[in-house]
Amino acid sequence: MKKVQDIQKEVEEINDELTANKKRKKGEVGFLKPGAVKKLKSRKEYLLTCIAYLNTNPTQEFIEKEKERLMNRNNKIMEGTPTGYNATRKMKRDYEKLMDLPKIRLQMKTLQFISQ
Repeated sequence: MKKVQDIQKEVEEINDELTANKKRKKGEVGFLKPGAVKKLKSRKEYLLTCIAYLNTNPTQEFIEKEKERLMNRNNKIMEGTPTGYNATRKMKRDYEKLMDLPKIRLQMKTLQFISQ
């Protein structure tokens, strides 16, 4: 299981990279494009969420149960996904949004990251 100190270290590295990037000029070696900066910021936000979760001191057993529960819920939702000849991507995406599938997938990803 991950430790808070390990994740905080990665957050500090991201902060250092972002501050160093602010000091660099466009075209300079090591200058990050706006897309890369956005990815770093979202990674930092994700890691801070993981830290908040770890501060609640979950047990490994609880994490495994939660992963299993979310996997079952994901599978049941996917069984009800509109399929067939007339089903479009938009219909599937709207159904997944309605059922909060992106949120469930993010929770599963977070639990998987924490349990490594």
